[in-house]
Amino acid sequence: LDARRCLSYLTIELRGFIPEELRPQVGDWFFGCDICQAVCPRNQKSLSNGPVSHAPPGERAVNLIMLFSWSEEDFHKAFGPTPLWRAKRRGLLRNAAIVLGNQRCRSAWDVLAQGLEDSEPIVREACAWALLKIDPAKAIPLIRLQLSKETEAAVAMHLSRYLDKASAFA
Repeated sequence: LDARRCLSYLTIELRGFIPEELRPQVGDWFFGCDICQAVCPRNQKSLSNGPVSHAPPGERAVNLIMLFSWSEEDFHKAFGPTPLWRAKRRGLLRNAAIVLGNQRCRSAWDVLAQGLEDSEPIVREACAWALLKIDPAKAIPLIRLQLSKETEAAVAMHLSRYLDKASAFA
């Protein structure tokens, strides 16, 4: 078992860029994963009572698009007392962008385009990737513009690579 491929590791513990080849496996998993717990034979007795949720009823769904309009303070107020805060704002927005890209969510276009200007490098990079997944032809000019002003070398490297292989996103 390679823990670096674990969805919980990728969406919670990893502080940097989620490897591009693992993003399709992230799918719709915005934060964490309990698949290992559910399929482990040692846990069958303890899981027989059903899943446990620590969120109050009605507060289990997260609007991924709305997250992009939140400030650091908004994130802290909403998630500070929960396990989601472990990933911090940057990790949650990175994850949201990847999920929205995997879903090819056209209604997220504007917030992902704004995300190219985010102060966090991992958010900018994930937003570029998501935009290319949603509409490569429309994304290429935005990513070229971002690349022309990108100050973070690692992000610029990713953006250049994405532009070089943009046809693969179609």
